Amino acid sequence: MPMLGSGMVLPVATVPIALADAMAVLRVISDPETAKANLDAWVALADKVQAAADDVERREKDMAAREAALGETAKKLDAGREAHAQTLAAHRDKVAELTAQQKAIASEQKQLGAQQGRAAQLDELAKSLNARESAITAGEAELTARREKLAEALRA
Repeated sequence: MPMLGSGMVLPVATVPIALADAMAVLRVISDPETAKANLDAWVALADKVQAAADDVERREKDMAAREAALGETAKKLDAGREAHAQTLAAHRDKVAELTAQQKAIASEQKQLGAQQGRAAQLDELAKSLNARESAITAGEAELTARREKLAEALRA
């Protein structure tokens, strides 16, 4: 319930608007200095409220600009992340490819090592065969020499 200038509390419905206006005018007339001070206080307060509202509006505009800049930066960051993800996937694919190549090379080296081992065995067998052939050739030469001596001895 509003309090009117008399200090008496009356329900709003019972007080006609004209009576309320008349009481307000009576207060201004009866104490103009207080009314002026109250009006000045209200004007100063209204100025402060307006300045605060202007500051809030400026801050909201500034925040909206910052949010827009943040949105642009986020888009760039997302694009960078996507590019990084693609590069990372390409590197992973390359690593997998190189790993497969490394395994293939290791397998080929193992096969080559086995072939080199077989080649060494074949070389040893060839040396052994050559030595045996030399021994057979020497044995044949000795046998031929003995046959010739025997033939000479039989002829004589």
